[in-house]
Amino acid sequence: MNEQPKNRKPHRLRYFFLGIDAWLDTTLYRTGETLRTRWDAFNVWMRRWQLSGVSRLFIELVSDAATFGTLGSVLALALALPAFESTETDWRTRTDYSITFLDRFGNEVGKRGILQNDTVPLDEIPDAMIKSLLATLKPPLTISRYKPPTASAKPSHTFQPTRLPNRRPIRGTRMM
Repeated sequence: MNEQPKNRKPHRLRYFFLGIDAWLDTTLYRTGETLRTRWDAFNVWMRRWQLSGVSRLFIELVSDAATFGTLGSVLALALALPAFESTETDWRTRTDYSITFLDRFGNEVGKRGILQNDTVPLDEIPDAMIKSLLATLKPPLTISRYKPPTASAKPSHTFQPTRLPNRRPIRGTRMM
């Protein structure tokens, strides 16, 4: 009738796992309580910064402007990416060539490729266009020598700037 227990290890193992379960439960409960008290303290501290009235309206507008400005910047960057990729290489060099064929006397026979020199000779520009361009040019402003227009003054299309003393002309230009 007095039987000796065969193996005591399952009894010890059961208490070991029960201890781990108790430690885990206690740790989780204390962590939750600590987080809850800290969250409450943070809420109490943040109530000091609660705004109302005009100051809140101002902060809301600034906050929304910052948000929409950031979103607009990201959108603009996304739309500009193809332009960045196309200018990644040296985009200023032209890879399209034009060939002009000349005869043995130097006269032009023909052209092949992209026409890169599309300037118009001065003789072919209409006279009205030249006059309208000259009419839109402004004379240089010289404050020290400014003279109000009088009845005996020359017409504005024949304006000749006066030369300032102690002023040298830029190399390659002539002062009148």
